[in-house]
Amino acid sequence: RPLPAAEWDYLFYMDCDGHAADPNLHKALKEVEAYAVFYKLLGAYPKARRAAGLAVKGSAAKEQAPQ
Repeated sequence: RPLPAAEWDYLFYMDCDGHAADPNLHKALKEVEAYAVFYKLLGAYPKARRAAGLAVKGSAAKEQAPQ
């Protein structure tokens, strides 16, 4: 997102699938931190689990579509 106070300066948000303790993701986050003027890790959150019997939107249509 462009920063309103500074032309050609941007703010980036990243969403990753993984945990910061994972060696590969940890290395990637350290590299981002090395290049960024400002870096803040907002947190790591557990992945949501689907309840039994609930389908993800659109998945039922794919399962029932004729081949």
